[in-house]
Order: sequence, then C-alpha cells, then structure tokens
Amino acid sequence: MSIFRTAQPFARPAKNPPSGGTAASTTQTFFLTVIRDDMFFSWPFASDGALVMDKVVRIAKPNILRRATYDGKTINGIRYTHLTTTQRRAHRVGSSSVTDEIQVIVPDWEPGEIITANRVQFTDVFFTNTSGVQEQVLWQDVNDGARAFARRA
Repeated sequence: MSIFRTAQPFARPAKNPPSGGTAASTTQTFFLTVIRDDMFFSWPFASDGALVMDKVVRIAKPNILRRATYDGKTINGIRYTHLTTTQRRAHRVGSSSVTDEIQVIVPDWEPGEIITANRVQFTDVFFTNTSGVQEQVLWQDVNDGARAFARRA
C-alpha cells in the first residue's frame, strides 16, 4: 500500500514562478502535486510562467531516495524496510546490539513546492497509463534541495 500526499490546485500559489523552458529544454521547473514512493506527479510551467494544469508530468525521485532502491534489501550488512514514502527503518543484520534506526528524508518534499527536473533517456521507474500500458518515467528530479536520508531524532 502506497501512502502519498496530494496538493490542492492553488493551495500554495507560486510567487514569481520560474520559466518552464521550451520543448527542446532538458531541464525544466515543475509544480509538485503528488508524492509517491519512486516518483512525483507535477504540472509544468508554460514559457510565460503560468501553470499548465491539464498536463501531468511524472518525475522520478533521485535513485538514492527511491523506495525500490532499498526496500527489503540488505546492503553492506544493513537491511532497509520502508515505512512511508519518506521514511524507512535501517537495521544492522547479525549485530548483537540493538542497531535499529528510523531514517527520514530531509528536507521533506511538500505538495505545492517547485522542483527542477532533467529529461533523461532512461530511468527504472514505470507507471501504468490510462490504457493499461506500462510507460517509463523520463524526467528525474535533480535534487537541488540536497535531500538525503537522515536519522530521525
């Protein structure tokens, strides 16, 4: 079961929204609307700075922050279990002492936030379109907010 958050249109209007670039751009800014495990749903900005709300663009999270990268896997003796879209448990396998910690993504993404993404040739993130066909997500967040997992206090 996926937990996600959704922005309401105009819930937090952008002040002086940045330009969305042109069709030939490889980097664009987007208005974040929904946060999922491995991707976001967002609206692009038109060249005049207006939101294009009739076009939903799917953007892959940075690989290191995706659920699919770590969930249920043991890497370097640490087993990861995701609890939500932005929270996971890390447990050192085979240790005699208690070595569990809850990790959260900081800073957290917020619906209504403006993010920057690059158009890429490949990601390992897919979605099912309205016709039931699997499509690849071809935009990836550049992580200009320097997000990372950190131990929850």
